[in-house]
Amino acid sequence: MTAQIHTGVDVLTDGGRRREHYIFYHLRHLSGVDFEHLQQRENRTGA
Repeated sequence: MTAQIHTGVDVLTDGGRRREHYIFYHLRHLSGVDFEHLQQRENRTGA
């Protein structure tokens, strides 16, 4: 983080935004889950 401050970065981060959500890690190991052809779906009646 010190390196980011010295280079003039305005928004400090630990890099967590690049990480995939943990549930996707588990889903990638299940058969039948297709990450190549993703579609947007509504769940919980849009709540």
